[in-house]
Amino acid sequence: MKANAISTLSGGINIGTTTNVTVSIQRFFASGINLSLGTTTIQATSFKNDNGVTLSANGLPTSPTYGYYNVYVNGLLQPGGSVTLSSNQVQISGSALLNTSVQVMVVNFGGTASTSTATNNLSVATTIST
Repeated sequence: MKANAISTLSGGINIGTTTNVTVSIQRFFASGINLSLGTTTIQATSFKNDNGVTLSANGLPTSPTYGYYNVYVNGLLQPGGSVTLSSNQVQISGSALLNTSVQVMVVNFGGTASTSTATNNLSVATTIST
């Protein structure tokens, strides 16, 4: 006797993914800065953080891989090509200004974590005939 089996697969697999992004925002302030015509270099030690603590010689963050930084002079956003940020200094190219304030804001979207969950909704129906 010979038996024939036919199986039918139906349904699907649902996958849900949740991604959490950790955003870090750092702000730094310097006042009484004299900007000269051309490029002015402001050392990290001229800046204070939000808690009023003076930064160390390499206390500024560098430009984040997944983020951005903005520099403001007297509250005005500076064009990207006129500013360079490194851990030990900020360089600003532009006009001469005396006794001005400079603010640096660094936004980093660097911390991410994703989790995926798969739900199996598959079913198999088998028919056997002889």
